[in-house]
Amino acid sequence: MDWQTLNTDEDIRTFMNKFGYFYDSCLKEAHVLTKSFVGEDYGMAIDPTTSAHLFFKDKLGQFLQLK
Repeated sequence: MDWQTLNTDEDIRTFMNKFGYFYDSCLKEAHVLTKSFVGEDYGMAIDPTTSAHLFFKDKLGQFLQLK
């Protein structure tokens, strides 16, 4: 499956219409990823880069992944 980038209001409207405005859908999983960590010397490295993956499922069993 190819990723679909949403850049304009029209892109968003088309996307929402395609997926029925998430009617009868639920958020099944959410994953949040950061690049921050605690090193061996207990020092912290903070990286503001954060990404999230959201997985939705509807009553028909269709899945949608948002990144």
